[in-house]
Amino acid sequence: MPQTHTIDRLKAVILVGGRDFGRCPLASRLNRAVWPVLGKPALQGLLDELAAQGLRRFVISCESQSKLIQQSIHWDETTLDVVFHEEVLPRGPAGCIRDAMSPGDKLLLVLPANIVNPLDVRQMLDLHDSRQADMTVYLNPHSVQQEALYAEDSQIYMCSQAVLNRIPETGFFDLKEGLIPALVKNGQTIASACLPIESGHYRNWFEYTARVKARCCDLLSKGRIVDGFSSLPEHPNVQVGSNVTISEKARFFGPVVIGNNTVIAADTMVFGPSVIGEDVTIGPGCIIEESVIWDKVVIGDQSRIRYSLVDAFRTVPVQTDISDSLVSCRKSFFQRRANTLQGKNIRKSIRGRVDKNQDVSDVVFAGDLFKPKNNWFIGPIALFLALAALIFSYWNPTVKGLLHIWLESDEYSSGLLVPLVAGYVLWARRQMFSRIAVQPAMTGLAMLLTVQAVRLTGLYFGMKSGENIAFVLSIGAVFLSLLGWRFFKKFTPIFLFLFLMLPLPARVESNLTLPLQGWATVSSVFCLETLGFSVIREGNIIDIAGTKVAVAEACNGLRMLTAFVVVSGLVTLVTKRKLYEKVLILLSSIPIALLCNTIRLTVTAIAFTKLDTEKWEKIFHDFGGFAMMPLAVLLIVFELWLLSRIVIEPKKVNKQKQIIYRRETKE
Repeated sequence: MPQTHTIDRLKAVILVGGRDFGRCPLASRLNRAVWPVLGKPALQGLLDELAAQGLRRFVISCESQSKLIQQSIHWDETTLDVVFHEEVLPRGPAGCIRDAMSPGDKLLLVLPANIVNPLDVRQMLDLHDSRQADMTVYLNPHSVQQEALYAEDSQIYMCSQAVLNRIPETGFFDLKEGLIPALVKNGQTIASACLPIESGHYRNWFEYTARVKARCCDLLSKGRIVDGFSSLPEHPNVQVGSNVTISEKARFFGPVVIGNNTVIAADTMVFGPSVIGEDVTIGPGCIIEESVIWDKVVIGDQSRIRYSLVDAFRTVPVQTDISDSLVSCRKSFFQRRANTLQGKNIRKSIRGRVDKNQDVSDVVFAGDLFKPKNNWFIGPIALFLALAALIFSYWNPTVKGLLHIWLESDEYSSGLLVPLVAGYVLWARRQMFSRIAVQPAMTGLAMLLTVQAVRLTGLYFGMKSGENIAFVLSIGAVFLSLLGWRFFKKFTPIFLFLFLMLPLPARVESNLTLPLQGWATVSSVFCLETLGFSVIREGNIIDIAGTKVAVAEACNGLRMLTAFVVVSGLVTLVTKRKLYEKVLILLSSIPIALLCNTIRLTVTAIAFTKLDTEKWEKIFHDFGGFAMMPLAVLLIVFELWLLSRIVIEPKKVNKQKQIIYRRETKE
């Protein structure tokens, strides 16, 4: 007669495993067994589900952190027998089975802790008994639309006491690579069975997010109430915990689960399936789309989170756009502390403004400063007066000295274009800057005072470069103090570009002049000899076919170097490229300038052997310098084309379609 088993005699062995180092940042910080699933740790939900079906004996096998795992769950000690077993040395899944089985045990249910969907233990037991096997391997069901050649292992097994003889008493022993081959070799029976629904086992944050959203969609679509939650009368597909504050102007689309003590401000839209944890604060104007947000998260105003997972205790600054990403918690102490302080400030601001019958969208953006309101003049006039006072204070001698250098010096004449280009880029990006929230920063005022100390030092010691640098730093300090860090972060490329209008310090320039002049001479001689000319070099004088050409100090290439760096800086500002590509373009401006200067000197030297009058020689000399600018631009364009051909971006997987596809197959 076939042997049958009952649930009350079955023991469950839950394999917690250790933290995952390297592959998933979230799993490296927190064990996957305690990741929250609809208000409970995954292990807690699994324990409650199995206990509700009649299981009374459990062994929870942990590779490490057994005390932390034990503190994260609770159970009724009068009805459940739960034993925690921490492996001193790794034993493997099969080794854990041997350690968990007692002499009186007949059958073990082995399963991982990190699963989301409920299991029908009675049906699984019937499948095992019908096959009369020593071990049953449970597989996830095929999707109707999935064309797979094999079924996926659900990581769930049913093992009889007969398998113990094939597991060594000590050492590591794997289940798939060790136990199953040993049972086959010994002639014991191994059967497979297909689960009615997918187990929901997850290994990384993306699989976890997809499983949790599918579970949320399945429960709410069938009208079931999550434990400890209740449905909103105006939104049947939205279930909330206790003490939840939601503005009347918030909108929900699809199934959403919201934890206790959560605050959602006005004009926020939440698209389901989404799960929001406990004590979460979401500012006005946010968009949450098919994402999972853990406990104690603060999301600043006008932020957008799509298909992502936000770690606990994380603060998302205002106006942040996150898509298909894991927003993990800061690692270092200082990063966590700064994140906590920022979150407290944003949380206090949002919760102080939230009222179910009040519009809380009172965030001031940079564009609002120039809109006609009752106090419309305060913003632009304050910024204009601050910049005017700054320029006036630096007018004599700093600004006048810069104007004199730009107009009189050939080496730094390109500096005159820098403020004009910076103003143009700032105007071209006005739409982007207008959407940034204004948060004046006191650190900008402190920076301004520090810069003035640098300026006074430069004035006292007669250091022109110190005064010039202080002038540009003061411009950045004014923008930072009046508009805040969010604005200054976007303004940083333009701010750094302003430094290109400054001449090099005198000591740096003197140390560069002679080496550049020598390089220009040597490289020109090399090119002429390569072209077949008979050349004799005497210092910085080139004798080519009896014609002497002097490489003057003005021909050292510094003029081209400064001009090409400005052109490269302009290219990095107006083009949409990766950061490393922009850095390469800036760095390549130096060899491009030297190459163009060498080409100009080589062509000029050859022309001097053909031209007879001094007038034509001067015209050709000057024309050669102007002709190098289009050549430099062509070289930069060629470099951009080459980078686009060499670096091939990986094709972005459409995760949105994958998630929808999985959800539809479950329905």
